[in-house]
Amino acid sequence: MLFVDGNGCQVPVTQLSDGYRSVLSMTFELLRQLVHCYGAGAVFEHVRQGHSIIALPGVVIIDEVDAHLHPPWQRRIGLWFTRVFPKLQFLVTTHSPLVCQAAEKGSVWGCRPREPTRSVGEWRASSYSGSYAATCSKPWAPSYSARTSGARRLGARTSRS
Repeated sequence: MLFVDGNGCQVPVTQLSDGYRSVLSMTFELLRQLVHCYGAGAVFEHVRQGHSIIALPGVVIIDEVDAHLHPPWQRRIGLWFTRVFPKLQFLVTTHSPLVCQAAEKGSVWGCRPREPTRSVGEWRASSYSGSYAATCSKPWAPSYSARTSGARRLGARTSRS
């Protein structure tokens, strides 16, 4: 598979940077899953009409969306995904403040350290200390306030502020 770069040169996929290959991999997997759920006709309906969007609803979870991405891409990745897939809600984790800065205000959640637990099967926010989770799709963002133990909403006003 060949891609054309900004200079008009053909570049084989194996020669692309890790960031490009990471985004391609996520996008192709997302398309594969959408085709599996909705069928190719529904997935590519708008594309056949000349639009660069795929307007099907769903929820996508991406762990460490910032992995292998250069800083400018970390700022743009959420906006790109929500522009191309406007009816999908993206729940992503990241260690990058750049991803968080680009997210819609009030859609970033930080995980606080907790006391370690001895229960192997029990999820604890302490295992994700220093991570952030962002919901990045306004049309499908939940309208309720999550009340998860160990999570705090960043950028949200509280009664104490």
